[in-house]
Amino acid sequence: MPAGTRVVTHPGAAALLDDASRRVYLHPFLDRACTLADAARELGVPMNTMHYWLRKLLDVDLVEVVEVRRRPGRAIQVYRSVASAFFVPFAATPADSVESQLVSEEVERQRRLSRLMAKTLRDASPHRGLLLRRESEGMIRSSTHPPHEPSDVVFSSWIERPLSKARAAEVQAELRALVERLAALPTDEGDASFVLRVALVPSGETS
Repeated sequence: MPAGTRVVTHPGAAALLDDASRRVYLHPFLDRACTLADAARELGVPMNTMHYWLRKLLDVDLVEVVEVRRRPGRAIQVYRSVASAFFVPFAATPADSVESQLVSEEVERQRRLSRLMAKTLRDASPHRGLLLRRESEGMIRSSTHPPHEPSDVVFSSWIERPLSKARAAEVQAELRALVERLAALPTDEGDASFVLRVALVPSGETS
């Protein structure tokens, strides 16, 4: 794990970090100093909402006061996370199952990806659509059809097929290398942002 990582086993802290809608309130303070007002402004929430969640973060020892700025009237306190990174073991979370945790993590991102995909495909051509077919190996595959046009800058495909464990490990390494390569690409001012979703998981079924 990265240097400075704290393992979180306290039930209250684990519950807060386990919930994407709640841990967002830690973001302004994670590995940097930030005031209450600056955090509220960054997240676009009212001061009273930010104050409520800051108290929660303090109560479970995820955030601490690192500076007090004296001024006429009330002093301004500056906060920072107690560690530069946090690791929450799945066993420490109150989620009913790891599945429910992963679903809560993915649902908003998947909804955004699907929304952007739908808009792009609808705007691209009135002749585009979804093609569902059985391949020669007997596997069902759904894909966008026609599969490619010169102007396309969008791609989505779901595929399920038998792989040996060794071959699956090779595919995993290739996908990870692709993501790392794309993450390291230089960007120029004005570049449009793209969303990339990569996943590989055994289905538990055999051919």
